[in-house]
Amino acid sequence: MKIALVLTNDWELFGDGSGDFFDLQYNLLADFLGYAQDKNIPISLMAEVMQQLEFKKHAESNPKFPIIAKAWEEIVLRTIGAGGDAQLHIHPQWREARLTASGWQLDMSATALGKIDKSEINKFIREGKGYLESFIKPQFPEYNCTVFRAGAYCIEPAENVIPILQKYGFSADSSVTKGLVNENFFDYSNAYSNWKSWITTKSDIKKSDPEKKGILEMPIYSNNSLDSPALKKFLPKIYYFLKYGVNVPADELAWQKEKDKIKEQRYPRSQRYYKSNQKKDIYFYKKAIIGMTNVQLDYDYLPAHVFVEIIENLYKQLKNIYSSEEITIPIIASGHLKDIHNLNNIKKIIILLKEKMPNLVEFCTISKAQELIMNNEKGYRL
Repeated sequence: MKIALVLTNDWELFGDGSGDFFDLQYNLLADFLGYAQDKNIPISLMAEVMQQLEFKKHAESNPKFPIIAKAWEEIVLRTIGAGGDAQLHIHPQWREARLTASGWQLDMSATALGKIDKSEINKFIREGKGYLESFIKPQFPEYNCTVFRAGAYCIEPAENVIPILQKYGFSADSSVTKGLVNENFFDYSNAYSNWKSWITTKSDIKKSDPEKKGILEMPIYSNNSLDSPALKKFLPKIYYFLKYGVNVPADELAWQKEKDKIKEQRYPRSQRYYKSNQKKDIYFYKKAIIGMTNVQLDYDYLPAHVFVEIIENLYKQLKNIYSSEEITIPIIASGHLKDIHNLNNIKKIIILLKEKMPNLVEFCTISKAQELIMNNEKGYRL
């Protein structure tokens, strides 16, 4: 048995439209491609297309915009040429974005894709898929845009989205993380699985449909355990040891601290829409001290040694379920280049996995993962 690790990346500017494209997206992706291509490590961009379309639409408003739009397409093509992938990611708050003296002004009331008008959902998905295929297929005829991820994971109510995805040929989604809840946006606490993919119903992204009328949901892997955000903030080394049994090296803790510091400078908490709408009651503060939490398998969030420990433990669990040596189990990980300042963490994860789990973990794109799941006849049953 092997794990096929899928490094998806929600490739975008910050949620309010702020940030420099080259600092947050292009330069870091170019660095990753340069590092990973020789090691056969593909990355799967969940490419935020509405942002790109607005830059193209307003090309005459700013001399930098045509340069950004061209660079966006160029590095997406380079990613696919390096064995990677680019699939559709949509943040509907970019609809009718306005340019002001201070930058982009987005419609934050439209944050949740599943809650806007169906005609708009239809338009955004049709245009997004059409745009990606329009410039990728001439270079890579075998390319197809068939996988979707909702911006900020806001695909609910999914009954408004799934039929439209099917209408335009999408056969898979990767918006769900079991246990993840964001009040007023989504609740994935009762999702079918934290790792295993399923065919959804036509109305509920969280449920498995025996009649297989929906689409394939490939969840981002999550780990449920007791958590203490307060302990993590003030005593991170103790926090990671108690929570994961891992003695995190000083360089990884320093990377995490620097990452948080730089992100706060680039994207202050006061600008983060999902934070400003967070209800801070007694339960919120109690959970900040201690409570059960589902943590995503996020290579830009978890220290390298913790990430690898999670993969090792998951492999042991799956080995007990699947005895066949021929089966390959796709596991979806997430990341956000916009949130980091360099690639030291993911580079170390790759090194550690190759050292600790040689021949047990391979890397693949999300399109390849979809193919593995749908065509795997040995052990993996939907």
